[in-house]
Amino acid sequence: MQSKPVVIPALVLAVLVGAGCSKNATPPAAEASPAPAETATAAPAPAQHATACELITAAEMSTILGGTVTTSAGGNERPPSSTECIYTSAGGAAPGAGLDEVAGPNPYAEVEVDWGGGDPQVLGTAAGLANGATAMDAANPLKGLGDRAYKVTADQVFISTKGDLMMIRFPRRSEDVSAKARKIFETAASRK
Repeated sequence: MQSKPVVIPALVLAVLVGAGCSKNATPPAAEASPAPAETATAAPAPAQHATACELITAAEMSTILGGTVTTSAGGNERPPSSTECIYTSAGGAAPGAGLDEVAGPNPYAEVEVDWGGGDPQVLGTAAGLANGATAMDAANPLKGLGDRAYKVTADQVFISTKGDLMMIRFPRRSEDVSAKARKIFETAASRK
């Protein structure tokens, strides 16, 4: 009869060992996937955007400006947050020619895009510049361009779309600035 007390503790020990082993078993496949909180902490990859020179090609800008141009990256080329393209006359404009020149037979434009830079503060500044411009500048909001657009001087246009800012600059006393800016924006809009 002494064997019965030994059997009971051995049976209890076997049950506990068996229960312990089942807790260490691999969970089902559905439980093995990462928790949603873990995937939310992973840093997203930076957005890849086209460069300004890819948004509007030299051939397209040549058509818009009415003369053959070549492209070069500008000084504000800082991927992935900012990009700039300078369109200069293919006829060999003098070095340093550009915005300081009065518009003439040599086509010229600068296009800068600041990805994420179309915030309300920047556009508020643009609106303030537009409101402070002279009557000759005819600085009025440009309806139908992006979410908000302003001709901030006679030769410069700011356009905000979904938080991104496009700035288009032409030489002093350029003609048809609003119409050219509209064509540039519409050409670039499909390539972001």
